[in-house]
Amino acid sequence: MKNVFLNLVKLLILCISCIGIFSCASPSQTTSSSAQTNSFQVITGTIHYPNTIYFPSKIRIEITLSSLDNATMTEKTLAVQNIRNPQKFPVNFTLRYDEREIVSSETHHIYVEIFQENTDTPYLTSIRKYPVNLFGPASSGSIQIDLVTVATVP
Repeated sequence: MKNVFLNLVKLLILCISCIGIFSCASPSQTTSSSAQTNSFQVITGTIHYPNTIYFPSKIRIEITLSSLDNATMTEKTLAVQNIRNPQKFPVNFTLRYDEREIVSSETHHIYVEIFQENTDTPYLTSIRKYPVNLFGPASSGSIQIDLVTVATVP
């Protein structure tokens, strides 16, 4: 009986020690988790629809942030936001991107495409790729995007 009681006490001490060890986080773990939560930045903007074009009821807006490597001329998508069936224009958007993917030697752009339901070909797109400054104090601004019809090839 005495051995059973002694074994239970040892087990209890072992459990309490394990809980104490695993519940404490080291400073390096705390620093890395806070760095991960702070690595995302936001770009906001407004998309304007041309008044001369019919506005269908079921559309999808795709906003894309991309980077262009000026040395190799390769483009990489950094973030995409889809907005389905907006009720009216202008449409405000918030695009969240990982700041660790931003390279200062690359050029960054935002462009918008609008698709009708069940199609993969856009019928409206932004006039151009809008350059975006993702460095310094001007990086937290808002962008206004105008749309035009996509020219179809006969």
